[in-house]
Amino acid sequence: MIIGYCQYELDSSELWDYAGCLYPEGYLGSDKTFLFNSNQIKEISFLGMETEEQQEFADYANKILKDERDKIK
Repeated sequence: MIIGYCQYELDSSELWDYAGCLYPEGYLGSDKTFLFNSNQIKEISFLGMETEEQQEFADYANKILKDERDKIK
């Protein structure tokens, strides 16, 4: 389950698309959080409620990810 966007891993200085946790357990602590990118998603089981505001945020987050990755290259 996705719980965060645009995650920066301090230990490796790597930028990730998402942070997630196990479902249905939910967030159980930082040691049970997973970082991953869009290309690692094989299947989407369920999309929660989506609003125009959420879509605007997702577009903004994707722009930030692209800009930050361009800086790293």
